[in-house]
Amino acid sequence: MFQLQTTELKDFQNWKQSNSQKFFSLYEYTNGVIQVNELSSDICIAFLRLIYPPFLCFNECIFLADEYHQDKLDKLVCQGYKLKELEYWMNLLNLDCYFRTDKEDFSLTKCLFFAHELKKIWMQKLSGDFPTRKFDVSCIQDVDPDTQAEEVYITLCQVE
Repeated sequence: MFQLQTTELKDFQNWKQSNSQKFFSLYEYTNGVIQVNELSSDICIAFLRLIYPPFLCFNECIFLADEYHQDKLDKLVCQGYKLKELEYWMNLLNLDCYFRTDKEDFSLTKCLFFAHELKKIWMQKLSGDFPTRKFDVSCIQDVDPDTQAEEVYITLCQVE
């Protein structure tokens, strides 16, 4: 099981120290970062849809609605992929990109924690949205053969 303490969140700790005159929560941190960095509120919706995604059922396949593209599906079908493989490749998301920033060094621990927590949420949502179906949500840790960089992915597919 992956655990992560707020003490490991360096930027949050910096904000917390700067606001030491009162209790400072992760909610206040999120609000502060959005305001100071002038981020669009769209980022909140985008992360919500990543964390608690809408799913699309198409020809008995289940896809992340925001990742579904007919052209991509057509190419995979032409390459001979079957149901489980179609779902696997259509739903494959890279997660390490969220943890590679100019502001800090890449943290595999944070990335894997996020991936495994996301897996739990997706499993719960899938079982609620499709109670008669069984799913496998996989977190994949890999190394890019060209750059030797750690990569973390998540995907889902139905199991029989």
